[in-house]
Amino acid sequence: MSKSVEKFRRWMTGVRPNAWLAAMAVFAAVVFLTGLNARNLWGADEPRIAGIATEIAVYNNWVQPRLNGEPFLETPPLFFWLDAVSIKIFGQTNFAAKFPAALAAVAGVIAVFLLVRNMGYSGFTALICGGLLATSAQYWNNGRKCMTDILLCAFIILAMMAFQRLTEAEGFRKQKKWFLLFTLFLGGAMLSKSLIGLAIPASALFCWLLIDNLYIRKKFTLSSWGYLFAGAALAIVPIGLWLWLLYCSHGYNAVYTVVWTNNFGRFMGSHAEHVEPFYYYLKKLPEQLQPWTILLPFALIYHAVQVKTTRNRNSLFMLCWLLIPFVLLSIAAGKRQVYVLPLYAAEAMMIGTLIGRIVEGTLKLPEKINVKLIVRIVAAVLAGIVCVSPLVLFILARILRQPVFASDNLILCLLASAGLILFGLFGRYGRHPELIAAGIFFGIAINYVAVDVIILKSRNPVYSLEMVFSAAQKETDKDRQLYLYRPTERVSGGAVFYFGKRITAVGNPEALEKIRNEPGYDKAVFLADETATTALNNIKIIYESKVKKDDMVLFKFGGRK
Repeated sequence: MSKSVEKFRRWMTGVRPNAWLAAMAVFAAVVFLTGLNARNLWGADEPRIAGIATEIAVYNNWVQPRLNGEPFLETPPLFFWLDAVSIKIFGQTNFAAKFPAALAAVAGVIAVFLLVRNMGYSGFTALICGGLLATSAQYWNNGRKCMTDILLCAFIILAMMAFQRLTEAEGFRKQKKWFLLFTLFLGGAMLSKSLIGLAIPASALFCWLLIDNLYIRKKFTLSSWGYLFAGAALAIVPIGLWLWLLYCSHGYNAVYTVVWTNNFGRFMGSHAEHVEPFYYYLKKLPEQLQPWTILLPFALIYHAVQVKTTRNRNSLFMLCWLLIPFVLLSIAAGKRQVYVLPLYAAEAMMIGTLIGRIVEGTLKLPEKINVKLIVRIVAAVLAGIVCVSPLVLFILARILRQPVFASDNLILCLLASAGLILFGLFGRYGRHPELIAAGIFFGIAINYVAVDVIILKSRNPVYSLEMVFSAAQKETDKDRQLYLYRPTERVSGGAVFYFGKRITAVGNPEALEKIRNEPGYDKAVFLADETATTALNNIKIIYESKVKKDDMVLFKFGGRK
């Protein structure tokens, strides 16, 4: 084993930089872009966002996003625009709704890789950092969902990378290029999630420059400060242009809703939405970093020591990226676990750079710590995951008796995992440790995909409304008119996404009775929350579905419930 480790270390030094980058890109593409169509749109956010994007694509209302005809101004429209383009290209499918988020997740992972490489770390260390980010629970989960937050995260990572490169570049020509990219990425972050897109990177970079100038370099870098403030100011231009167009077409109230209600109001708590206590993120941040949370305390200590003893600017950069926005987000009244998504990149970098130095043998550890034993244990655990998880999936399928587990997706995952295991074993006995690493690395990627396309796919009837809308579609094919009765945002968005058009919503029993008294009411069907139908008399349930958070029924008048 020791000879294999030494050989692996020698091999790492001879790998071309582009080969590491290609491996990172392939890994990220496998984890985020494969099997997106398997799991339906879940929860409250995914159907809503997909519905808004579909409405943009169908009705071309690019300035003011709408949800089944009603204005929706909680977030700026960049993700909706990208999603609308994807739906126009690929159609109204799960893949099309999730594709922009998946691309953003891939871009974020590659940006972390490039940032770590520019800091002077090896390609292997950069690969580990990107892999840790891609496989952390919250980042992976959002990267395979129709969610706006992963786009914000990707732009923030790209902005941090660009500014770090800017401070290291020599000459105005190179600095100009990175300054333009920094401004562009920062503008994209603001157009994705408004104020938080500027607050997270700007606060982290401000404190990094301040401590760097006072403690590490002990000199004032005027150009870096100028680029930071100029970039932050220019980043407001894209969202400012959108707000101006919004004002011209829909007036002052629409702009007020975006700027005040959904930004400053959320921060101060006056909006009274997602209000949580100060310590909320103390639980969520480590919880959503799983399974790498156990390594975070060691990484924090290591990099804090690096700043104190060697005045390491890179360690300071990562610590400021994690700690400063964490404090600001904790102070804010409105909190959601996805708000700290951009901070996982800093955590992944801190953990990955520590692991990289240990594996490469460049970190001096106490003699009592057996590094070779640690490497042996970690390799055994990872190999065990690759080897055992396909069997676990198969056994679980038999226990739950889920037909989906017998699908081609399972067979594909089993064959791919088996092939990679054999590839790794060939490398072991053929004295090629790099092949063992490749087998383990990409075997883990495929098993992450298997979680979504096999296990989570089997939960579609519990979390997805697609079956409800399929039943409604069959009724409308019989020349029936469909109405939504007191719909939630989830139902409104899902209706637009699945039907490709706006569906008339009825808001109270009086309006429902009015429709009942009109000619042709016997051909009308209504989709509603089951609790909303309890106040109605003389209705007949056509279809009933038990879905988590929304027990939906399709009903019409005539007959007893």
